[in-house]
Amino acid sequence: MNQDDFITDIIHHTTTIWVNTLDKQGNIVLWNHAAEVISGYKKEEVEGKNDIWQKLYPDPEYREKVFAKAQLIINSHRKLYDFESAIISKFGTQVILSWNSHNLLDEKGEVVGSIAIARDITEKRNERLRLQNALRETQQSLTLSEERCEALRYGNTESIATLNHTLEQLENSQLNNEQQRLIHQAQQALSTLKETIDSESGH
Repeated sequence: MNQDDFITDIIHHTTTIWVNTLDKQGNIVLWNHAAEVISGYKKEEVEGKNDIWQKLYPDPEYREKVFAKAQLIINSHRKLYDFESAIISKFGTQVILSWNSHNLLDEKGEVVGSIAIARDITEKRNERLRLQNALRETQQSLTLSEERCEALRYGNTESIATLNHTLEQLENSQLNNEQQRLIHQAQQALSTLKETIDSESGH
């Protein structure tokens, strides 16, 4: 088997890298095994036709959006790299594909068709969404914890202020020396407690 035959064999039989080619009219010329596995459509169902895209993109609005964006890139003579789109397989499942595509030219430089290569990144995308959701939930939990701590700090500060006010009222009343000493000690303890709460809460 020579190098060209080896490459052709890989293209046709790989189960992970989708490869398809189109002629100038947009009809399917090549539909490899991975395209069959990922899409659910056999090559006999699609080769020589161009209606497969209506099946893979059943939503007309979404299909038009995807095609318009891809065509804009191709018409500007650029290659399409890592272009993501969501197809609906023959089994009814959504599959996220990352596409690379460019035009095929003849010896005169004229466009005779195009080739597209795609990878199924559905699981990768889902994992990314799971991580984003987990991060969002963590951030929400941290925010809630901070709010609870602030509320607790505020509540403790209010309680200390109330106790201080009560002690001041007692201090102004007729008390013996022992009672005044105890009130003074209580005021000092409350002052220390307030400083500790403020320090821990960053205030």
